[in-house]
Amino acid sequence: MANNIDMNFPLFKGKTFSDILGDIYENQQSKKKNISSLIEEMRKLVTKPSDVATIGPIITQLIEASINNDDALIKIATIAQRLVLANTKKAGDEGWLSEEDKKQLLNELEATAKEIETKTDDRIEDLEFEIDILKETLGNK
Repeated sequence: MANNIDMNFPLFKGKTFSDILGDIYENQQSKKKNISSLIEEMRKLVTKPSDVATIGPIITQLIEASINNDDALIKIATIAQRLVLANTKKAGDEGWLSEEDKKQLLNELEATAKEIETKTDDRIEDLEFEIDILKETLGNK
């Protein structure tokens, strides 16, 4: 028998499963816009073929950062889903989690979310800095 996921299941104080999925979506959209904007800025810097050799690796890094962000968000959603589904099961049911297991998953969820946000923000900041340097370099030629 399939379990229905309770989208209003509280995962954190004031945060339901639905809220977490909404946050994941909104954060992803924001990061996507930032990365797309940076890539568009860099495309404008390409004025000759040799510029591609300089700018290409940075664009590749931006795309990789976006992919890593997506993978991490999927991990968060998976952990949250396990918590919600585990809440619908009773002791002795297959897949049942103890309160300690649930607490561990919540801690893992929080840590993963913080790690993703920090890594992505740091990477975007580094790439923005590299873009500024490239602008100065290409602008002075």
